[in-house]
Amino acid sequence: MRSQLGGHSAQRTLRPSNAFVGAELTYAAGQVLTKMAAERPWQFRLLLKSKLTGIESAGSSGSWLAKVQGANSSELVIAGRACVIASGGFGHDSKEVESMLLKHRPDLADFPTTLGPQTTGDGLKIARDIGAKLVDMDRVQVHPTGFVDVSKPGEHTKTLAAELLRGVGGLLLDNQGKRFTDELGTRQAVVDAELNSATQGGALAAPMPPRTFSIVLNGKAAAKADRHVTLYSKKGSRWLACCCWCCLQEAQWVTNCAMKCCWCCWLVVVGVVCIKCCWCCLHEARSQF
Repeated sequence: MRSQLGGHSAQRTLRPSNAFVGAELTYAAGQVLTKMAAERPWQFRLLLKSKLTGIESAGSSGSWLAKVQGANSSELVIAGRACVIASGGFGHDSKEVESMLLKHRPDLADFPTTLGPQTTGDGLKIARDIGAKLVDMDRVQVHPTGFVDVSKPGEHTKTLAAELLRGVGGLLLDNQGKRFTDELGTRQAVVDAELNSATQGGALAAPMPPRTFSIVLNGKAAAKADRHVTLYSKKGSRWLACCCWCCLQEAQWVTNCAMKCCWCCWLVVVGVVCIKCCWCCLHEARSQF
């Protein structure tokens, strides 16, 4: 299927119609790699549950030695004439002694992330330590939306609120139930609008974390993003708004807005916090259906 995402004037992004694009891509890549390892073991070796601990030069030969901690804690040394490092980002590297996030973008240190706890920039630090020149490390992108579990609003790791939710018609609202931006603007434009609104007191109040807003979808829009709605619902999200004749017991501030609309509303608390850095993405997400 085609979907319209931020900065687009038409539907031009291809995505699976009945699955999540990230899961589909990683599954397909995993299938190919597993097949290669089975059919061409002399050319390709796949190490699972292993960790790269260091790389060093093999001397005048020009080769490299990669040190790996195997699944059973065994130490492996792999030699090669060339070495490509594709290790992921540093979204969780905000509290380390040599934090890359604090060094290159200290202004984003309090932003949560959707990345896993393994993303502490280890591969980048290993590359740096053997003389690699790191570039564009300050190019950290803040994604406009993500979810937060209202029962654990302080959790550092969040769930991404996919851009698709805005692509199918989701509206971003401030604490007065008012729109404050073009939801399909570029990510930077939407983020700037969110930060500006938060500065002017437009974000939701505590106990929600800073820079928290809401996103509302009607029934038609929610149906287009059914896979996402179902997933977030299973994660413990709560319905805040129903049909126009229902009272909004949990979200009184948006009652007037919803009562004027003769559509079914799917309302979620979101935040302006998804950081992407070349290979890293942090998100401040918030979920409260």
